[in-house]
Amino acid sequence: MPEHITVAALTLEGSFPADMSLTVELTNNALDDSPVWETVTDIQRAESRAFAHHAFTNKTAVRGFAFNYKVTIARGASGVGGTITMIGGVIG
Repeated sequence: MPEHITVAALTLEGSFPADMSLTVELTNNALDDSPVWETVTDIQRAESRAFAHHAFTNKTAVRGFAFNYKVTIARGASGVGGTITMIGGVIG
């Protein structure tokens, strides 16, 4: 069984309008029937990149520790769209 996943960092590349809504959720028990999704509060944004850093509070995984992510983006009041060209990251 893999070791406990305690932290994760994601990098999103693309174009991110200033008024868009960006939510990142991460889990460290993705194989379980009901993964514990944790909302990332440490998100740094720039025009072409967003960085998300998270320390997991979940310490249990019935089927072993496994990482996954969800990214939810919505247009802001300006109506300007954006793109994601790459998502990458590391876990530890």
